[in-house]
Amino acid sequence: MGAKARRARLACSAIALFAASTSGASGPTPAFPAGIQPMYREIGDWIVACDNTRRCVAKYMLDDAEDRTSQFDDDAGLRVEREAGPAAFPRFTATAGSAFHASSIEIDGRAAPHSSGWASRDKGQEATLVGPDALGLIRTMRDARVLAWPAEAGSTKISLMGLAAILLAIDDVQGRIGSVGAFTRTGAISAPVVPSAILPPIVTPGPRAMPLRDPAALIRTLRRLRRSTLKSHECDQEPGTNDSANALNDETTLVLLGCGRFAYQTSVLAFLVPKGKPELARPLIVGDPVPEAQADAESLGEYVGGSYDPERQVFSMYAKGRGLADCGTSAEWTYDGRAFRLSSYATQQRCGGEPGDWLTLFRTRSGSGP
Repeated sequence: MGAKARRARLACSAIALFAASTSGASGPTPAFPAGIQPMYREIGDWIVACDNTRRCVAKYMLDDAEDRTSQFDDDAGLRVEREAGPAAFPRFTATAGSAFHASSIEIDGRAAPHSSGWASRDKGQEATLVGPDALGLIRTMRDARVLAWPAEAGSTKISLMGLAAILLAIDDVQGRIGSVGAFTRTGAISAPVVPSAILPPIVTPGPRAMPLRDPAALIRTLRRLRRSTLKSHECDQEPGTNDSANALNDETTLVLLGCGRFAYQTSVLAFLVPKGKPELARPLIVGDPVPEAQADAESLGEYVGGSYDPERQVFSMYAKGRGLADCGTSAEWTYDGRAFRLSSYATQQRCGGEPGDWLTLFRTRSGSGP
């Protein structure tokens, strides 16, 4: 496989591998840090993710493979959010391209349970319901097929196929099955028995290093020494474009060299360079949720949308699945003085919805640092 073909896969490989490993299909095992492991699934016309704190978000996302866009609206949106813990009630949000009244929502042709708690915003194009009323509405939707409402631009129909399984998955992750507050399979178990939410782990940046005296010189030297690497990755960015060099500590510098140019994004090659020994530079391999041994070996060290923020001491990547940015993967790693630690991760394999509104699978709290 040529380098250009590999780079074309680079933006979506993490999404595909992660989805395969969490959907029951054969595939690699994700390598998130120890603790509650995230869950991501696509079922019917819905997708869901629960992060490492047991917070879950489900979204209506029409499966284009079913070719049913003539019946259902792929521009409208439904969203179910629920924090973990015994006292947490869900939040339900409906959105459309034109104004609508939440009181007109129908479920399989029947009026939805009445509630005076709806909050409307965005000129009537978004309606939100929280608390017990939201729980009751979602339970009514659970085994239905279609949710619909009249709008200024015509009737909107949304598929509920897969929602029951999605809600069951949320209940399972949050330990609600058999409890009085479950979406599905409710029982007599009292709410206090439901597991509490998990606090996000703390990631603390290390001591901030002194700025380099001549970063441009180091970049030029590394471009010369790594000419063969740039060639093997078929890097076609002009020198100086997306190049950077920042000291991580007194002994090591992170150097990014602009590499690939795509239709709607670029990539960088990332290197760790020992002080005074640029010939010993090695590719930066961060602890990606897809184990590096299972990644494309010839793409290691190349990151779509890769950048480094020296103020926050964060290396990040942002790989759009397509130009609309309605699917893709983003991640951040914080340098703690010894290594880069995963501090955030979001992904969405199925394309649709708002640009960049991907599902969070891993989050952390920031420490104050030395």
